[in-house]
Amino acid sequence: LYTNLKSYNERKIKLNCVMCMKCYEECPVDAIKIVDGKLEINKGNAFPSIINCNLCSLCSMVCPNNALKFEMNRIKLNPELCTLCGECVKHCVTNTMYLKDRYPAGYCVMCGRCIKSCPVSALSIKTITWDGEITTCIKCGTCVKICPVNAISLNPIIDDKPLINTSKCILCELCAAYCPVDGIPILNILKKKKLEQWSISIDRNVCIGCGLCVDACKISLKGESAVYLNKGLAYVNKDKCIGCGACAMTCPTDCIKLTKIYETKEVVIIP
Repeated sequence: LYTNLKSYNERKIKLNCVMCMKCYEECPVDAIKIVDGKLEINKGNAFPSIINCNLCSLCSMVCPNNALKFEMNRIKLNPELCTLCGECVKHCVTNTMYLKDRYPAGYCVMCGRCIKSCPVSALSIKTITWDGEITTCIKCGTCVKICPVNAISLNPIIDDKPLINTSKCILCELCAAYCPVDGIPILNILKKKKLEQWSISIDRNVCIGCGLCVDACKISLKGESAVYLNKGLAYVNKDKCIGCGACAMTCPTDCIKLTKIYETKEVVIIP
């Protein structure tokens, strides 16, 4: 029996499984069942699958009713508080939450006891590690903004790269998924995400013409800058701008402002 983490919800019986039932007997939450003579893992309904859930706890953060809590390395649901609003499903980055039955059943908690007890090594868990190293950085600050546990910090004036607090990092992979230059090497489960687009505006009454935004933009666009200085003040060529926000992150006077650009299909107007 194994779980393929690269293909969500894919579970199969490996040929070397001898149906000794060790994993079935050892599972502390009765998540392993026998169905039609085969072993299956019961994930439970209205719960994130712990096989795919990266424990980023975004669902608990966005729940308006505090029905979801992150406790003991898993997400717990209080069905008495849940109103089935769907916010947790909408924000789940690994697409493992769905609404079907508000009362959950038993499910795998990744304790690993079944792996230790299997006599033929038919079970395995893929683990992810990261030492916090970032290979390429344009100082856009996307990773800082997207991190759900504030494990990433960046001072664009003095830091060459973001600083990672590995003791706080939960390896949710959000920073890697949204990094516009693929500089964070931990993308194993999540798919690459499209960078949010921002419109740039510059308050030239505050601009001091330091040129840091120009340098940051050159790095972002690999040599060709969308931001330029004219008579000692910063301007942006909106035809070249990709909206990454690197210029705003480096500006020492905060004269560069970002406004998110929404696609038409993302906007719903309620009369």
